[in-house]
Amino acid sequence: MYNSPIPSETKEGMVGTLIATIAVLVLVSSPFVFLGVTFLLGAIKEAREWFGLRRQGIIVEARITNRREKPTRGTPNYYVTYGYDYDGQTYSREQQVRKKQYQALENGSNVAVLCMSSHPQVATLEGTPNTALLLPPLVEVGLLAVLGLGLLGAVIFLWYEFLLKP
Repeated sequence: MYNSPIPSETKEGMVGTLIATIAVLVLVSSPFVFLGVTFLLGAIKEAREWFGLRRQGIIVEARITNRREKPTRGTPNYYVTYGYDYDGQTYSREQQVRKKQYQALENGSNVAVLCMSSHPQVATLEGTPNTALLLPPLVEVGLLAVLGLGLLGAVIFLWYEFLLKP
């Protein structure tokens, strides 16, 4: 009784249900994988800039031109915009900072900026711990990637177990 073959009608119904399940899992996991990859590429770009600044950075004087506070669900995010000259060109960059640093910087105040000599548009306020600002996006990337890859793993398992296994 337990080893009896499955009737073909039941087998075809199972295959149809399995294909529908796999399609739903692919549709559900795709946005997570896409967002995970998107965040990961952004985090990699930020990390490359940060390490490039540490290797090729030159300190230049800049002036704070704007400050803004962006409300979020929890604590607000703080941003400052600064302008600086390098090699005869003027550059401007907005950077997220911690609340304490935001409160210490006023419009028009002079600050030291670490500017990448090979790409002067890449800069950061001197002494800013950018690695701390990178950590939350990297955690999000990890969670999205694990969820998306877990769902895709389930799809592959179901596909193998029910469709490819003899």
